[in-house]
Amino acid sequence: MTTSFNMKKTIFAVVMASASLFICSCSKPDISKPVNTSQVSDDQTTAVKRTTPAPGNYTVGLYVNDNDTSTTDFTGYVFTFKATGVLTAKLGNTTYTGKWESKDNGTELKLDIDGTPPLHEIDKSWNVIKLTNLLINLNDPEHGDAGRDVLIFNRIK
Repeated sequence: MTTSFNMKKTIFAVVMASASLFICSCSKPDISKPVNTSQVSDDQTTAVKRTTPAPGNYTVGLYVNDNDTSTTDFTGYVFTFKATGVLTAKLGNTTYTGKWESKDNGTELKLDIDGTPPLHEIDKSWNVIKLTNLLINLNDPEHGDAGRDVLIFNRIK
């Protein structure tokens, strides 16, 4: 009888230990703390929402004007967004200088740059669709039924 009691006691202890390990492994992570992006590589922060463009150099990954894809209009351009609000577009040896401004808590991005016909096309206020460390995805808020304007900048690593 003592052996049976000790065996039941041992089985009970093993079951309780297993149950406590199972319960501890099922706990949810603490998502109430913000992500510290200084400890995360650029590849992992692409989804981190921003309210201003990440400073750096960009190329145009997609440009749609009145539902017509015109990305090739920006072949060779390198755009630089600076934290100070300065925007430059370099094409060959020529640099065009303008500015950018984030409005309405990052839901609107105004680009103020001119100098070539393609730059004139993007010189306006845009709705921000997505803004991360590696991507600026914009659309034209005033285009309505006339067609769709989309501008996507991809950061150069």
